[in-house]
Amino acid sequence: MDEQIINIAICDDEENMANLIFQKINSIIKNINKPIKLDKFTSSINLMKSLKKDFYDLIFLDIEMKPHSGIDIAKYINNNLKSTKIVFVTNHNEISHAMYRYSPIAFIRKNHLDEDLEENMDIIFGKLKIFYEYYTVIENKIPKRIQILDICYIKSSGNDIEIHMKNKTVINQRKTFKTILAELNNGVMVQINKGILINATHIHKMNEDNKLGMNNLFLKNGEEFYINKNYYNDVKKKFFEYDN
Repeated sequence: MDEQIINIAICDDEENMANLIFQKINSIIKNINKPIKLDKFTSSINLMKSLKKDFYDLIFLDIEMKPHSGIDIAKYINNNLKSTKIVFVTNHNEISHAMYRYSPIAFIRKNHLDEDLEENMDIIFGKLKIFYEYYTVIENKIPKRIQILDICYIKSSGNDIEIHMKNKTVINQRKTFKTILAELNNGVMVQINKGILINATHIHKMNEDNKLGMNNLFLKNGEEFYINKNYYNDVKKKFFEYDN
């Protein structure tokens, strides 16, 4: 199967800055072993037109543009293009609370362009790559690839493994939980107790009850799980890492 192309757009209505950001990012992605297509926009109007027909996995958005600001475009993306990730690019060192409402995966300051790109590109692509990670299961003796992002959680009972999917189907496998941990206990998957792995992108919220010493989490599908205290900090860290 051909590897899926990652589509990235840059939008800044200052042409010199758009060219500079394009050159910097283009230089970085040459060292990334992924097929990547990089587009540049110097008009927020043209970007909005493109968003009506083209899909981008990631968009570097200048905050201060006219007639559509970066916030305007981010609002449109949040409402219509849930899978598109945003990186805000700004002239300001201070980040306003309003920007966080649109769940950007990073902020890049123009006056610290090299520094911020260097610090953030690994994080950006680390979060982006989860959309292209697959896991192979066996159904009816035939190998089948499933997208890891579509796994809600994995439950173990002895050597019987249940993979609970986003579409509410369950895939049964004959494997030990130890094997599953070796294969999937990284990236977005995190262990919460002795026999359960949770996909952090499907966590809706976490509760910590200090009085009873009980920790639990709720998935976006409404299911609730107990978190063993030995795993709580790891789960919390993973939740905040992918809470966007």
